[in-house]
Amino acid sequence: MLFSNNVLQGSIAIICCHVCCTHSRNFPTLSSSASSVLNMARKGKEQDQTNKEADQISLPPNQSSSHNKKFWLLKSEPDEYSIDDLASQPDKIGFWDGIRNFQARNFILRMSAGEQIFFYHSSCKTPAIVGIASVASPARPDPTALDPAHKYFDAGSDAKKPRWFGVDIKFEKKLENSITLELLKTFRFCRQIY
Repeated sequence: MLFSNNVLQGSIAIICCHVCCTHSRNFPTLSSSASSVLNMARKGKEQDQTNKEADQISLPPNQSSSHNKKFWLLKSEPDEYSIDDLASQPDKIGFWDGIRNFQARNFILRMSAGEQIFFYHSSCKTPAIVGIASVASPARPDPTALDPAHKYFDAGSDAKKPRWFGVDIKFEKKLENSITLELLKTFRFCRQIY
């Protein structure tokens, strides 16, 4: 499922779906490092504590401006596809495929080149944001939906009228200190999501 909240100086859309890819996945660079992400989150948390308005979970508007920059979080199981797998791809660019959830697909269609991505490892000993990437291209049809030999084949897909899309992403960096799920849950806007 996808959720967003404007607490972190922009929209964070979280794609919570199990995604496996046969190609690579890449993520954008933050202005500084994981500490920048934490500082933004802490600012949001402090603002949340003084501002008693209820959290609002809603779809971010599809606009590109410096005041409405989107940050995406893409989730993958590290034994299926890890940040290291992404980093090892040619040109550190890969195609994020296997999305078979309509809401997640709609968010993929909203991604724009240059937007930043948090790479999240899920279903593992320590779920966490482990790296940064960027959107490298607009969404395009996912060829795995048409491949009968692929585990994400969809018999209802049509090459002339694609149902499923993916996006090229570019590896930027692996975080020295992962931002764990445990830490993310300390922020009020994340507690509603998890």
